Amino acid sequence: MTKPPPKKKSRVSLACLNIGQHTRLYSEDYFLQSLTPLGLTRKGFRSWMEALGVPLLEIGGTRFVDHLSLLIALRSTLRIGNPTFLVPGCRTLQRHRIPPNTTTTLDPAYVESNLHNVIAELLLAHTIAKDSRMSRRALIRVAREAATALVSHGYASMPAVTRAAIDKVNIRRASSHPAFQPLPPPLPGGLKRPLARP
Repeated sequence: MTKPPPKKKSRVSLACLNIGQHTRLYSEDYFLQSLTPLGLTRKGFRSWMEALGVPLLEIGGTRFVDHLSLLIALRSTLRIGNPTFLVPGCRTLQRHRIPPNTTTTLDPAYVESNLHNVIAELLLAHTIAKDSRMSRRALIRVAREAATALVSHGYASMPAVTRAAIDKVNIRRASSHPAFQPLPPPLPGGLKRPLARP
């Protein structure tokens, strides 16, 4: 007697899994319900995740995407100054064209080297979105704190030669400022200058 063929595992739509406090997984259909009207198919969505380097987790007949991994990948892709990212299936790729200043993949090395900056930008976006009624003064303060963190991290990650060149320029600018008063030259023999009597 032949065994009946195994039942095909059904796909669960709009599923969300919370694993612990910091891991949240969304099924593909969570994203496809918004992306399908734009012409992105399920196959195209999976190719897009592969181009971003975001792995999928398949449980039963459903594939899930890690929310945090996707956020980091998208923030890395959409940072100011980066080339335009061509999603699989877009009109430009259908015409078999790859214009200048465009890309179809996200380099994991870029994400790793800029992870601190990417997380700082995500935190800034979260802070602004969390309180849409934030005052102008509070918004400026949050932006200044994030910018300070970005600049300090960028300076610390520079090569020693580059940091030395920047320090030399800053010292030159400070020495030419009117408020800068150079130290008096030492007396002959290394003697200290006598203190003026009151």
